[in-house]
Amino acid sequence: MYANDIAVVISRKLNQDGNIRATENMFQGVYHIIYKEDDDNLIQTLKDFRTVLFSGFDETLKDVARELHESRRKTAVLWHYGAARELDDEVSKAWQAVVSLLHEKVFDLFITCKKGQEEMVSSIFRTPTFFLTNNSKGGEFADVKKHGIGVLGDSSEHWAKNFLPNMYAALMTGKEVNVIPYNSISDKVVRKLRMESQVIEVERPLEPEKRMKIMAGCELITDVTLTESASVTPLEALNNRVLYITGNTHHFYEDDYRLHELLVCTQPDNPNAIYEVIQRALENKTEIFTRYDIWKKRFDEFQEDNFDLFLKTMNLL
Repeated sequence: MYANDIAVVISRKLNQDGNIRATENMFQGVYHIIYKEDDDNLIQTLKDFRTVLFSGFDETLKDVARELHESRRKTAVLWHYGAARELDDEVSKAWQAVVSLLHEKVFDLFITCKKGQEEMVSSIFRTPTFFLTNNSKGGEFADVKKHGIGVLGDSSEHWAKNFLPNMYAALMTGKEVNVIPYNSISDKVVRKLRMESQVIEVERPLEPEKRMKIMAGCELITDVTLTESASVTPLEALNNRVLYITGNTHHFYEDDYRLHELLVCTQPDNPNAIYEVIQRALENKTEIFTRYDIWKKRFDEFQEDNFDLFLKTMNLL
């Protein structure tokens, strides 16, 4: 199914690589995808479409959305961040632009992959909302040999990424630690702790495929963050048979208490609590992948039904 009259606009200003990748995975071959920075005549291009969906949003797009609304085009916004991130400077600017347009009734639909966000926006702004769950079905690196503990180094200087507790917990295992990718922040931590012999340095930046292959070479990845939008990285890793520990920041495994218990840490600021979840996961690896495969089959069916409903909703705007 391909909709000729619907376009998706991606802004690279705020969108992180994961958000861009998720947008492309959802809408490639379904809607026209237009990158804001690549089109010098964006408004005129977008006026050729009946409906425009902004994936991510930055304040420079506010007037574009208004003009489209005034010319009787339908507009929707896919917001990638949870409420906690709306205090960050750049995210805050974008969120304030979205809030202005919600009050002005410019957006016909607010879309989020963060469960619960749709209810908040609907209640406060009296705007139609849609919870769109994202997914990953890949697993091309499942057979890569596994060893060591992975710690994600992206934006490691940011409070939300909770880098230090994850790093300490990984070091507590005594296993080789792979920081993906290695950067100045992680280098400073490793040198202060004098743990150079235990840590692998991975160059930066990494192309998505190479990054996934490196991640697939880890036995386990610890990524217990303080807040997330709706990252599919845990699913990408588990599809490739890598154990993946997170904080309680997503809606995955809600219908499997045991899987949630084995893969989710509820004390993100406690390195020892993260370490205990790591150890528990390593000890129950067979059970985790057996339960995950059963859960993932149900989740795939739910996601497909959810996406079909989303397409129908967009067509009705």
